Amino acid sequence: MKKIAIVTDSACALDAGEIKKFEESGRFAVVTLGVRINDTDITSTPDVEERIALAHIQGEVVQTSSPSPGDFQRVYQQFEAEGFDAIFSVHLSGQLSGTVNAAHAASHQLDLPIHVIDTKTVAMAQGTVVRELMRLTETYDNLAVLVDAAYEISERTRLIFYVPTLDALRKGGRIHPALARVGQMFQIMPVATVEDGRLVYLERPRTASRAKERLKEIITTECRERYQVAGSDDEMLLATQGRVVAVHYCGNRAEAVDFARDINCDQATVLTALPVVLSAHTGLGILAVAVY
Repeated sequence: MKKIAIVTDSACALDAGEIKKFEESGRFAVVTLGVRINDTDITSTPDVEERIALAHIQGEVVQTSSPSPGDFQRVYQQFEAEGFDAIFSVHLSGQLSGTVNAAHAASHQLDLPIHVIDTKTVAMAQGTVVRELMRLTETYDNLAVLVDAAYEISERTRLIFYVPTLDALRKGGRIHPALARVGQMFQIMPVATVEDGRLVYLERPRTASRAKERLKEIITTECRERYQVAGSDDEMLLATQGRVVAVHYCGNRAEAVDFARDINCDQATVLTALPVVLSAHTGLGILAVAVY
C-alpha cells in the first residue's frame, strides 16, 4: 500500500477539529494564503477574523496573496523525507488565485509524484475534495484512479452564496467598479456561484429576504439533481449525494444557524466561518452553502 499525503490551502474551509484530526494522521498539511490590511500582514495574528471584520466596517483595504512555490516545496520535501510515495495537492480555483500555479511550480522540483488538483472552486466545495481524498487514500493507492476521483468530486460539488454588498468584491478587484456602482445604486444583493473556476452571478435580487429565498430554492434544486445512491460498482463515491455539506458565514453566525435550519441541514453539515482569505473579498454578512 502506497503512502499518500494530502496537501491543501487555507481556502478549503475544513473546520479546526477536522484539520487537527487530519494533521494527527501524519499525512496532511495546509499551506496558508496571506492576508493584509492596508499593506500590514495579519496572516498569523490570533484575532485575524475580528480584524478583517473591523476592516470591512471601517472601509479599509483588505488584500490576499498566494503562497510562494517555496512554501509548497518545503511541505513537499518534508513528506518526501518521511518516505511518502506520492502527494495530492488540492487547491482553490486557479482563476481566483495563483496558488495552484505556485503548487505546480514547486511540484516540478521534486522526483516524487505530485498531483496538483485545481478544484475550480473554493471553501467547503474545495474542502469536500480534500475530505474525500483523505478517506479514499486510506484504502486505495491507484494514483490514476484517485486523480480521476478528485476531478469527479470537484465537478460534483458546488458553492452557492449571496452577498449583501458588492463593496468588498469591488475593493478586492473581483468585480468591475462599474458593476459595483450599479449594484449599490439599485441595492442589488447577488446570488452567485463559482462555475468553471470563475465567479458567476445567478440572480440579482434587490432585497436580503428575496436573496435568501432564492438561495434556498437553488440549493433545494441542486440537492435534488445531485441525489444519488452509489451502487456496489462505484464505491469511490459517497454512498449518498445531494446534500448540504457546509454553511459558511462572516460576522452573521446567528443568521447562518437560522438559514441552515430552514434548508433542513443534517448533523453532518459543517457550520463554519468563511475562511479569512475568502471573507477578505466578500465582506460581512455572506451566506455560502456547499452542496455535494
